[in-house]
Amino acid sequence: MHVVRQGEDVPSIAARYGVADPARIWNAPENEALRARRRSMHVLLPGDRVSVPPPREKRVDCATGQRHRFEVRTGTVELHLRLRLPDGTTLGSEPYVLVFHDRGVEQTRDGTTTGDGELREVLPARIRAAMIELPRRRLRWELAVGTLDPHADEDTSTPVLTGIQARLNNLGFMCGRVDGELGPKTRHALSEFQREVLGRTEPTGDLDQETWDRLMEEHGT
Repeated sequence: MHVVRQGEDVPSIAARYGVADPARIWNAPENEALRARRRSMHVLLPGDRVSVPPPREKRVDCATGQRHRFEVRTGTVELHLRLRLPDGTTLGSEPYVLVFHDRGVEQTRDGTTTGDGELREVLPARIRAAMIELPRRRLRWELAVGTLDPHADEDTSTPVLTGIQARLNNLGFMCGRVDGELGPKTRHALSEFQREVLGRTEPTGDLDQETWDRLMEEHGT
């Protein structure tokens, strides 16, 4: 039984234990309660317990006295982002550079966002950090891959504040450090979200149902 730590999701856990297909872990009968509690294999909460089946063995007959090459499949994840400025302007059709380190080697990929500002890249599941740069705008973002906490605990239908804070930060409503505390900075971020997105003239800074639902709609996960 694996106990989830911050920054882990099912694909990264699969890569750690040598399970090529993360769906084998996610869909295992032993993880039925986990699937009921978390909507996605990519968004887990530290402390979640994940049952990991053993890797499948594969045997290959080879001739002696010769050299043979074997390729081992490893899991991948899709990095899916929608880029926009704090004022809501979509960064569509923007050239970008994606940089990450895989086993100590720097990898660089060039691309262009869609007209809606979307970016999709497939990464090895073991990657936990990356950087996105928009050269024309001189913008850069450091990414913590797989670290997003759930927005709610499905068992109790209560919000997970670390997940709420991270989503507000991602949308440009800055809470500061993701600490799980509904302090002044988080309340200010909620007030700004209510003012700018919900159009409230008298925002409360409270995490009410309308704010919660709209935050999930705007963030997309």
